[in-house]
Amino acid sequence: MRYRLEGVAGEGDEKRLRCTVWPEPFNFYKTPDEKKEMAEFGFCEEGVTEAIAWMNQKL
Repeated sequence: MRYRLEGVAGEGDEKRLRCTVWPEPFNFYKTPDEKKEMAEFGFCEEGVTEAIAWMNQKL
């Protein structure tokens, strides 16, 4: 499994943490969108912890 964490704009001035996972062997750009799963979390320490837990469930 590969993953990507990125900061994205939320509603208003809110910043969100987007987590994307996809199967190996290809990188983000070479993998078709239908094989990627995404979720968004708060852009804070708790959001990172939630993103890690979500990725562990997907693994």
